[in-house]
Amino acid sequence: MVGDILKFFRVARNLTQESVAEVLDISQSTYSELENGKLKIKEHQAERLAKLYDVNRAVFLEDRNTVINHNVGDHSRTVMNTEHYFEADKELFISILDRIDKMLSQMESDRKELAEERKFLRDIFEKFANK
Repeated sequence: MVGDILKFFRVARNLTQESVAEVLDISQSTYSELENGKLKIKEHQAERLAKLYDVNRAVFLEDRNTVINHNVGDHSRTVMNTEHYFEADKELFISILDRIDKMLSQMESDRKELAEERKFLRDIFEKFANK
């Protein structure tokens, strides 16, 4: 659970395990164990992660499902218990969407390149077939 949250924030900010491990002053393999739930996050690590991702450190310490609550519009009449919620800033979601857009663009570029390569190979095979 906490490992999933670690991975979510890291991927959303387009960071590598190595770069987050450096912030925590640990090795990449140790960070990987944190992300895979094999190790538990220490208080000082949660504090550094909270600063890195601009969230409450409790997000990384609580071993239960965490809900990301991002309010859009006016919810002044909404009543809810927010004890186990945290507010994710809009920039986090924008960076996720930007990354998805870049990946889709790259996939479209790759698709076009593969189509051209396929056409080139088809032309070569047709030339050999006609000989």
